[in-house]
Amino acid sequence: MAVSIQVESRLTDEQEAAILSLGDIWESEHLGLTWRPKDHHIVRYVDGEFAAKASILEHPVVINDKNVLVAGVGGVLTMPAFQGQGHASAVLNYLTDYLSNHLQLPFGMLFCRPALVPFYGRFGWQLIADTVYVEQPKGVIASPLPVMYASHSNQPWPTGTVQLNSQPW
Repeated sequence: MAVSIQVESRLTDEQEAAILSLGDIWESEHLGLTWRPKDHHIVRYVDGEFAAKASILEHPVVINDKNVLVAGVGGVLTMPAFQGQGHASAVLNYLTDYLSNHLQLPFGMLFCRPALVPFYGRFGWQLIADTVYVEQPKGVIASPLPVMYASHSNQPWPTGTVQLNSQPW
């Protein structure tokens, strides 16, 4: 089995179609939120097939009137034929290294379903205890999803309300 991971600036039309083919399963997990596009995608291939991915962007958030640059992580998924084989774990391990060594941002930040909090916790992600506000077409709302962070530096996560000033990713 040939396995590779690549950082790509855009997903192919075929990859986008594969994600859309997940249909209601994928959409029901997003709670009707409008999501911001990501800038880069970490894609794992198995024998040349799209198996899993995580998407990232750089974004300043505001915590207690202070700008904090984070690596926004979103769109983590494994295609059904490859689930349960450790591909999402491999992507997250690669992502951690990429955020620390390539982007060199102090923190990563992601939105996730409550059921996935323990999964991300295994990779060092922690819940943000304070309210995170996100933009949506009808205005600013408190995130209905748990929001987590991972530190990629010796800095502690700042406490206080988080203003995303953007749609979630």
